[in-house]
Amino acid sequence: QRALRRWQPRHLLGIAARDVFGMADGEDVGAGLSALADAALDAALATLEPQVPFAVLALGRYGGAELGYASDLDLVFAFDGRSTADADEADRIATALLRFVDGGTPANRIWAIDTTLRPEGRNGPLARSLQAWRSYLGRWASTWERQAYLRLRPVAGDRSLGSALADAVADATWSRPFTEEDAREVRRMKARIEQERIGRGEDPKFHLK
Repeated sequence: QRALRRWQPRHLLGIAARDVFGMADGEDVGAGLSALADAALDAALATLEPQVPFAVLALGRYGGAELGYASDLDLVFAFDGRSTADADEADRIATALLRFVDGGTPANRIWAIDTTLRPEGRNGPLARSLQAWRSYLGRWASTWERQAYLRLRPVAGDRSLGSALADAVADATWSRPFTEEDAREVRRMKARIEQERIGRGEDPKFHLK
């Protein structure tokens, strides 16, 4: 962890220097920061030596390889297994990875992590099996979740497992018709986001362009 905390700022400085001296545009910076986060997560996960196939997947700006300097990492986790022991091992890995990368305090933090976009939010398990993910996507995923998962991207761990979940998300998203009720839900969500931003003193028109 100490080595990774030294390694990350060194490469972050390289990205920032190219940005400051006009050698990279916003797209290049976002891609560079995202690649740096990918490498940090992969290195951290390797030290934990998962005993089940385990994948880390990104959402949001990170999923789109558009990280900013102040962005946190929106992550979800998947594992391949059916037994209670497999689930316990996956939970151990997910918890340890959060502790390793997020650090618990700013002084120990490599990158801030947000896992609240996982199924059932804070009430759901940190890691779900591929089978449980498929079941959730087919029966319970809401409109906003389907939208959020559009940018899901495997970033660390077992790549075949990550790709299988990405395929399952794509199938669940695009095979289901977009109904009028879905459209109403999107409008309600947009209105709620605008109200929250107004409450924080932000200009909603600026953010929604």
